[in-house]
Amino acid sequence: MKTNFNLLSTNLEHIDWICVNKLRSLICGLAQSNIKHINARSKSQRTQSIETFLHRTRPNCKLNQPPFTDCIRKTDEHILTQSRLNYANAVLGAVACNIPLLLEGPSAVGKTTLIAHLCKNIDNKKMHYISNEQIVKLERVNNTDTTTIQDYLGTFLPVNDGFVFQKGALYRAMENGWWFLADEFNLADPSVMNILFPLLEGKNSIIIPTSGKIITAKPGFHFFATQNDASYANRHQLPISLRNRFVEIQFDEFPEVELSEILRRRNKPDKHKQTNLTDQSAKSLALFYHQLIRTRSRITFRELVKWLRRHELFSRGKEFWPMIGVSLLAGKYPLESYTRQTLINDLNTIWPNAIIPKISQIDVRDIGGGLVRFQENDVFVDVNTTLLSQSIIPISPKTFQRTLVRIALAICAGEPVLLVGPTSYKTLIVETWTRLSNRFDELVKIHLTPESESADLIGEIQPYSFLDLLKRLPFMAEQVVHRFQNLCRSQNSTGILNIDDKIFIDSMVDLIKKDFNEAIDLFEKTYSREEEQRQQKEALHNNFSELRAHAESFMIPLTTDKYADEVQNVIETRTSTPSFQHHCIDYEFPPRIYHYEDSYDNDDDDDETVPKKNTFNTMSYADCQLDDDEYGTCGTVDMQSMVTMNIDDNLTNRSTFKKNSSESDDD
Repeated sequence: MKTNFNLLSTNLEHIDWICVNKLRSLICGLAQSNIKHINARSKSQRTQSIETFLHRTRPNCKLNQPPFTDCIRKTDEHILTQSRLNYANAVLGAVACNIPLLLEGPSAVGKTTLIAHLCKNIDNKKMHYISNEQIVKLERVNNTDTTTIQDYLGTFLPVNDGFVFQKGALYRAMENGWWFLADEFNLADPSVMNILFPLLEGKNSIIIPTSGKIITAKPGFHFFATQNDASYANRHQLPISLRNRFVEIQFDEFPEVELSEILRRRNKPDKHKQTNLTDQSAKSLALFYHQLIRTRSRITFRELVKWLRRHELFSRGKEFWPMIGVSLLAGKYPLESYTRQTLINDLNTIWPNAIIPKISQIDVRDIGGGLVRFQENDVFVDVNTTLLSQSIIPISPKTFQRTLVRIALAICAGEPVLLVGPTSYKTLIVETWTRLSNRFDELVKIHLTPESESADLIGEIQPYSFLDLLKRLPFMAEQVVHRFQNLCRSQNSTGILNIDDKIFIDSMVDLIKKDFNEAIDLFEKTYSREEEQRQQKEALHNNFSELRAHAESFMIPLTTDKYADEVQNVIETRTSTPSFQHHCIDYEFPPRIYHYEDSYDNDDDDDETVPKKNTFNTMSYADCQLDDDEYGTCGTVDMQSMVTMNIDDNLTNRSTFKKNSSESDDD
């Protein structure tokens, strides 16, 4: 920083003092927020040192911090106390200077929420002196240890018969001039962050490794990153070469006074507003929050929000803050653990009049009217069910019932549940709760392993064949029936199906499991048989030699051996193939083919001269059609134009006739 100040001092006479005010705002934010674990006095001393340096050449110039927060539209969605206003002003100072910003601090102190609020409510006309019609959106990537550069820039996805490039969050933000937030930045592998170096250096562009395409950021684009420090689990230590490319802001915990104010003013849309929170209760909650900051049982602002929600649901107009705190916070620790006992002691310190037992009193009983009460100390919830006597709860141990009561309280408050412990009854207790609530058919169990991916939970795009989709139809039909069953149950206060609905649903299930599956199996067999026949036909057509031999067997019939020599002497054909065309030469005399209808082998008839009827065929070459069949031959002869003649002759004149015909052919 000293080197930067020396460079700046050589050109102070030529600097616009409006820019100096912005620079002072940025440096003050850096001085006040970029240094961890220093007190307010040290921050004030550093601020005074910066002001003294800037006054060195212009002693009469008044330096002030520009109120960038005036560019934010006022709204009740986000409560900006004094410390949060200072953070917002530092963030907007970095936006005005177009510098990447890194926000680091404890969990749930408002880092991500502040960026989202500023992006949603910024007034571009005041901030950048541009048209207010430009819409600013926030693109976000939640980093994990499996995050890849494709999550930032995009990847190719299969669409129909091809692939389409799906742009990533950073790609969309750069091409549209939006804000981009890399949440939990140090959870990603450092090798992924190396691709961001050109963008963070101010080059305002980045290269897609897979295609080499250069993406240039439009005006209005800003890069933000948020993270917890490296003391949190699985966090990477950012390289210095990457970290010094950001302007860094260190977020602190909520001050005690501001925290109580936030709790009182908190009113989120679509949330149940807190109506029975007094000023004293808000101060007690803020005091308890700060009392646990440096302990192993530290809580976050998220736990305070759950605490408020449970008190609104389960207190029934009474001050049950410590009891609800025990049910919410103490359940994370074993009964005999030191951390749990310390937590209870801290609750007794803040609420000294409360009587908190060391071991919570658990009760699960049927109170009539189709209701079962799940109670821990003075906190209870009533659930609609009539299946308590049919379950294993009455004979289960107290530890099983205690966990079931805590699950009931969490589900009624709309909170996610994480069961942690050795191999015991975690899955069984979830199944027991789904049976009590008549939703066992809706329970989906997934066994996670170190190789599990997000696609195992939310699905993915996979190629399917026609038969694969057909086999999935029964499962899809069962899902539709289950959804219909749940709708029928929701119409009944007891959650039990009516007799008519049950008969109809059972018939549909039987139809799907039996008839539908049989129809699909029959179709699959028929389709497989037809497909096999089709493939055989294709194989036959593709085999050219087999086709040719098969066709020639029908196109050229064979002559009997008895008359093969006669036919060879009678028929003479000459062909020529210039330019791949066949021609036939006509003869002076047409060929004749003789057929004899008598037999010469009967020696007993030698003495008798019996006239026989003989025929011969006369064929005209002019009437023959000799076409090229593309196999190198002259094709076939059309024998329809042959003229049949009948000759009456006897055996004594037959030799003379053969001789004359032979001489005629020779001519």
